[in-house]
Amino acid sequence: MARAAHEKIDRGRGTSLKYQIVTKMVLVYTKNADGEFTCPHCEYTARIQSTMHYHLKKHEGTLPHVCKHCDMRFLQKSYLDMHVKSRHADTLEKKDTFKCPCNNCGYEDIRKSNRRIHFVRVHLKPLVDAIKTKTSVEGCVASCSECNQSFKSMTQFYYHSAGCIKPTEQHPLYNDWMTVRA
Repeated sequence: MARAAHEKIDRGRGTSLKYQIVTKMVLVYTKNADGEFTCPHCEYTARIQSTMHYHLKKHEGTLPHVCKHCDMRFLQKSYLDMHVKSRHADTLEKKDTFKCPCNNCGYEDIRKSNRRIHFVRVHLKPLVDAIKTKTSVEGCVASCSECNQSFKSMTQFYYHSAGCIKPTEQHPLYNDWMTVRA
C-alpha cells in the first residue's frame, strides 16, 4: 500500500499540500483565493481535492485499469465498470439498466443518476421551464426564478429544480423518481 509524506508549503498565493507517494510521484495541491484547487498544468479548478487528484493523474498519463475485452484503459475502476456495462453488456450475466416506465418514452440507461435528470428534463419539462431564467452571472448557464440561485451547468440546474418546482398536478411516478439520489 502506498504511503504518503505530507509537507505544508507556502508559495505566497495560498497554501499547498505536497504529497509524495512511494512511486516517487509528486502531486501538488494549490488553492486559489476563492478556495478552489488549481491545476499547475492548465486552467482547471476544482472545489474538492480528490477531483483535482484525478485531474492531475490525467496529466500524468497513467491509466491503470484495462478492459479485458477491448484493451481500453481508464483512470478509475468505476469508469472501467461503466464501460464494460455499456459496451460489453453481452458478456455480463445481467445488464443493469433503468427503463423509464412512462408510455412511449423508451428511455434506458445504465447510470442510476441519470434517471432523475431524465425525469425532470423530459417528464416535468413545463414545470422546469417555468422556473428557468437566463442569468447574468458570468460562467453560469441558468438560474432559478424561485430562489435566484445560478448554475454553471444544466445538470446542476435540473437537480436543483426538483426541489423548487411545485407540481400542480402530481405525475404518477413523481415520488418514485424524485427520491432517487445517485
